[in-house]
Amino acid sequence: MEKVKDFVRERDISGYKIVLPEPPAPTKIANYHLPQEKQKFIRTEVPKDFKSWTPEARREFIATEWDRRLNGFWFYNNGRIEYITGTHYFYINWWRINTGFPMFIDCDRDFFYVWKHCEDDPLCDGLVYITHRGEGKTFKATCILYDPTSRKENIQAGIQSKTEPDARKIYNKLIYSWSKLPYFFRPIDIGVTRPAKVLEFSEPSKRDTKSQDKANSDVLNSFIDFQSSGVAAYDGQNLHRIFHDEIGKTIECDVDERMATVRECLRAGRGKYGRGKILATTTVEEMLKKGGANCKKVWEKANPNKLDANGFTKNGLYRMFKPSDYGYLEIINGESFVDDYGYSLREKAKQYFLNKRAALQGADLNSEKRKFPLEEEDIWVSDSRKSVYDTQKIDQQLRHNETLPDNILVRGNFYWKDGKDSTVSWSPREDGKWLISWLPRIEDRNKFTLKGGKRVPGNTEQGNFGLDPYDNDSTVDDRKSDAASYGYRKFDPMSPTESGIFISEYVNRPPQADIMFEDMIMQSVFYGWENLIESNKIGCIQYFKRRGYEHYLMSRPDETQTTSSAKMLEPGIPMSGREARQALIYATESFIVNKVGLIEEEGVEPYMGKCYFKKLLDNWGSFDFDDEWTKYDSMVGAGLALLGGRKYVARKREYKEDLMLFQKFKIQGTSSVEMRPNEQVTNNSVQDRSRMDRYQPKPNK
Repeated sequence: MEKVKDFVRERDISGYKIVLPEPPAPTKIANYHLPQEKQKFIRTEVPKDFKSWTPEARREFIATEWDRRLNGFWFYNNGRIEYITGTHYFYINWWRINTGFPMFIDCDRDFFYVWKHCEDDPLCDGLVYITHRGEGKTFKATCILYDPTSRKENIQAGIQSKTEPDARKIYNKLIYSWSKLPYFFRPIDIGVTRPAKVLEFSEPSKRDTKSQDKANSDVLNSFIDFQSSGVAAYDGQNLHRIFHDEIGKTIECDVDERMATVRECLRAGRGKYGRGKILATTTVEEMLKKGGANCKKVWEKANPNKLDANGFTKNGLYRMFKPSDYGYLEIINGESFVDDYGYSLREKAKQYFLNKRAALQGADLNSEKRKFPLEEEDIWVSDSRKSVYDTQKIDQQLRHNETLPDNILVRGNFYWKDGKDSTVSWSPREDGKWLISWLPRIEDRNKFTLKGGKRVPGNTEQGNFGLDPYDNDSTVDDRKSDAASYGYRKFDPMSPTESGIFISEYVNRPPQADIMFEDMIMQSVFYGWENLIESNKIGCIQYFKRRGYEHYLMSRPDETQTTSSAKMLEPGIPMSGREARQALIYATESFIVNKVGLIEEEGVEPYMGKCYFKKLLDNWGSFDFDDEWTKYDSMVGAGLALLGGRKYVARKREYKEDLMLFQKFKIQGTSSVEMRPNEQVTNNSVQDRSRMDRYQPKPNK
């Protein structure tokens, strides 16, 4: 038997190894006898005189179509051999859409390849599919829901969208396509012409004569319905298929949480048919802010390159992105970007989109990238219309960080080595609270001097921390914000490429606030750095003082002070004031410009910044000055660290705790103060230093 040559069975699509069936003999492949230019996918229709055919002929026709639906279809297409999956064949041959029937197109072929791979893989809970608008994803999804539900017993399938009315619209599209199917692809149903809420394949209350002609005469007791967008809408149900529409626009719930709930329903409903599956889709350009952020969480957890020990992605899902130059069906000035055989003219389409981008810049350019993404990175380009930060540099850094090895950051915990108030040690742990990119030399760890019997941090010239804390163990509305603390290593001319950057991240919410307060003391002691704390929540500052670590608290930097009040010298800084917020935004903006993304300096080869903390970059990228600042814990914690890094640090002198006589000084008529002759000017504020410079103490006579 003659065998097919030059057919590639193993293909890499979206990072997945797809293995296609062995081709049949060339003569068994549709269109074999046609001239090459006439070889294309041709729909098989039910003949007009079908009812007059003999029963055997009708059964043969139906059996052929069922075989193609179940096992796929082979055909010659302009000289090339094509294989499409059974569901894909069912979609383009029988699943009517608004404009008629879908055409064969290469991007759909690949999509259905990946979907079949998801269906067959026991380690997969479904697929996240992101594409541009007008791609036909909704009709593909309704076909995918209908296919198993209409041929298997006791199957439940569901639909959720951004709102319940939107889910109803999708359901109505499914009903439209179902109503146009030939009878042999419509199992027995309850007998309602246009069911309003549920398409139910159950015994009708009154048996009609039509059902006697149906191929699958047994009742399936399967159904498809739709629900609200809520997390718990399908909780407790035994699902086999579910379609999550427009997850990037859904703001009524967190779609990441919703999918976690649905995964358990899918596993409960797997039965003899194996694991249930999710299909989650969204268009790019219309993602809403909150919905887009949640969609991004789902996408990142579905990374096939980051599997757990059991072989699952973090959310059990696979993911697929379709770039705009692949299967772009619009006709522009009479020009098509897909040929008559369904093959994409990708170079032509890509050049079209690049030409459009060349005429744009700034926010308009970012908007165009999101509407018509050519690369995966374009999906998440930030909308800079409201942001005060350079979102392009943030996006550059995020993309660059994806290329770095995982060990660029180490997760772990700090702990008291020999009980509280001993020395602090670092322990790498997968479930640790900190992410660390740099640790001080061993001899510089736990460095301090003593003042009045209390520790004074010994490495304040190296760096400092910033902290946006919380005080309460729980919140009234149960929407708990995290404590966010970042370590900032000040610029060191001896190590210019590894300094002037953030080196640690703590974004966490232990069950008790005191645990977080103690965590902050431990990191400060280990590094020997001060901590500039947002002081509207006073609990952490009070805890430092109670524990005897007040010298590790930083008072507000000079640039944020508004009066000469003594309150300006108190530890911490309230972020409710306009001046403090402006200073934080300016410090952050300057850091992003100079240290994030592609950095181009005169006389230096361009290089990428070293801001490794994704939560921080995402927080900056989503910052909207019209929003409540409670959403931006990471931005505030890091901004406080930057403000602290601008603070003057006096030249360090060793202070020895010993007994000696004190010499009294009189400061221009004020009350006498005691000062040890060898006492250093401690690391308070610039205002402290300037006051000491103004006053020249003279010995009492």
